Amino acid sequence: MPANSIPQRSFGKKTKKQNLPKAVPVIGLGCSSFANNFVDKEDDIDTELTVRQRSAHLLNETHPKVQEWVETLQLAIASGINLLDTAPWYGHGSSEIVIGLTLKKLEIDRSKLVINTKVGRYDAEPVEQFDFSYDMTIQSVKRSIERMGCEYINVLQLHDPEFSPSVDLLMAETIPAMMECKRRGWAKALGLTGYPLEMHYEILERAKTLSATKDDSIFDQVLTYGHFNIHNQNLCTMSINPNHDQSLMEYCEANSLALVAAAPLSMGLLTHDNPPFWHPASDFLKEACQNAACIAKEHNVNLPMLATLFALAHDGVGCTLLGMGCKRDVDNAISAVKRYAKVQDLEKCATSGIEDKGRSLRLQIQSKLFPILSESETKVLNILLNEVIGPFANVWQNNEQAWDGMKEADSFWSSVDGGKEAADIRMRLRSFK
Repeated sequence: MPANSIPQRSFGKKTKKQNLPKAVPVIGLGCSSFANNFVDKEDDIDTELTVRQRSAHLLNETHPKVQEWVETLQLAIASGINLLDTAPWYGHGSSEIVIGLTLKKLEIDRSKLVINTKVGRYDAEPVEQFDFSYDMTIQSVKRSIERMGCEYINVLQLHDPEFSPSVDLLMAETIPAMMECKRRGWAKALGLTGYPLEMHYEILERAKTLSATKDDSIFDQVLTYGHFNIHNQNLCTMSINPNHDQSLMEYCEANSLALVAAAPLSMGLLTHDNPPFWHPASDFLKEACQNAACIAKEHNVNLPMLATLFALAHDGVGCTLLGMGCKRDVDNAISAVKRYAKVQDLEKCATSGIEDKGRSLRLQIQSKLFPILSESETKVLNILLNEVIGPFANVWQNNEQAWDGMKEADSFWSSVDGGKEAADIRMRLRSFK
C-alpha cells in the first residue's frame, strides 16, 4: 500500500447523497486530541492551552504542544487520512484553530479534504457549555469556518443532542438553523452525533417533519461513538426502534444515511493505561477493560492495535474516527490500516442457529480478522470474546457494555441553576435579542 494511500469505503455513492464524498478513508482523524480537555489526568492540564470560545484565536501557536499538534495533523493528511472531525467543544476552540494553522501551512486543495464540525456544545462553564439556540448555531458555523479557513463545512453535525433541554428546542431552533447554514452554502451536508442510540432515532424521525415532503430525512450522516468496539457492539445489535427490532446501523442503511463510528478504543478504556479521570463508564466496565488489558499484556499483544482492527472490520461503518495527538499515534493508525488492507473478502462464518446478534457479529469479525492476526493476537481475541470466561462475559450478561448517556445529561442539568427548564427558556430568548 503506497504511503499516502488509505483504503476507501463507499460513502455518498452508497447512500446516493450527492452532497457527501463518494468515498471516505476507512480511518479518519478525531480532532478532539488537539485539546486540553481530554487529558488522562487532571495534573496534565496545561493552563497555557486553556482557552474559551471568545479567546481561542489567541492560542499561542509557538507553544510546543500546539506545534506538535500541527505536525501531527500534517503527517496524518500526508499519509492519506483526509477526513477530519472536529468541534468547537474540543479544546473550546483550540482544535479548530489547530486545523486552521495546519491548512495555512499545507496550502492543500480544499476539495481533497473532508472537514466536519459540530454545533451545540461550547465552553467548560456549565451555564455556557450548551447552547442550541438558532442565533448561536449560525454564529458558531461562521466562526468555525473563519477559524479553519476552510471555505465550507463538509458535514455540519448536531453535537450531543441528549444534553438539549428538550427535543422541541432542537426542532424549533437548532435544526432549522443548521438547514439555513446548508442553504447558504456554509455546509454541504448535515449530521447528527451523540451517545444514546435511542436519542438518534427520536431526532432522526422527528426531523423528517422539517423536510419538504414531511417524510424524508434532513440529515445525511450519523456519527456515534463508543458503540462499536470489542466490549460494545450496540451500534449493530441494540434495538432503537420501539416498533420492531432494528439497530441504528440497520436504520441508517434503510434510510440512506452514511454512518461514522468513533472511539474504537472506547475513549481510553481499551488501552494499557488507566482510564481517563473523566470517563463516564461504570467501575464494573472499567475493571473488565483493565482485565482485558492484562490478558493482552500477558501474551505480548498490543490491545489498542487489536481493538482498532476489530473496529475496522465492519464494512457497514463508512469511516472509523481515531484520536491522534502525536506522530506516534498516526504511525500506529497507519500500521493498523496497512494490516487491515490485507483482509480479503471472506465468506461470513457459519452463524446459522445463533440467535444472539452480538455473538453472531463477534464470530463473523473473528473469522474476517483471522488471516491477518498473529497467533498470540488470535488467542487473546478468542479470550476477550469468550462469553463464559472472558473479561466481558458478565458485562454482556448484565447488559453493562455501555453507560447511560441520558442519565449523564440529567445529572449535568441537575447541577446547573434552574436546570433544563431555565436553560430552554434562556436559549429560546437568545434568538430574539
